[in-house]
Amino acid sequence: MNDTIVKLKPVEDVTFDHATLAALCTDEGLRAEATITEALDRIEGLVQLVGAQEDHRQGLIRSCTDLQAVAGKIGMMTIRDTAAAVVDCTRRGDGAAVAACVARLKRLGTPGSTGGWHMDNAPQPVA
Repeated sequence: MNDTIVKLKPVEDVTFDHATLAALCTDEGLRAEATITEALDRIEGLVQLVGAQEDHRQGLIRSCTDLQAVAGKIGMMTIRDTAAAVVDCTRRGDGAAVAACVARLKRLGTPGSTGGWHMDNAPQPVA
């Protein structure tokens, strides 16, 4: 019998939606880079806050709702959807699912801890 416990460290990509990013760049013009940078900073801060609020239902719902909006604005679909799952699990009172979704959100929202970011439906380069 083996008494070793292995801590799992799943790795997944954070997916960006190309259409959302393209629309943002069109709407924002030269300001788009600053807008995206501000959103990424806000996402990082909200993810840290979510990690600290795991036992505080209303704060968790509020922070994840904000996170959905910010991530959605720049097309960070994986983070947006995971934040929505945290809200759903919290409202259902499913503590185990909340813990799992918060852990996933913390992994996704920590720069350098994911498998990478890629564009969903990215256009093919023109030769």
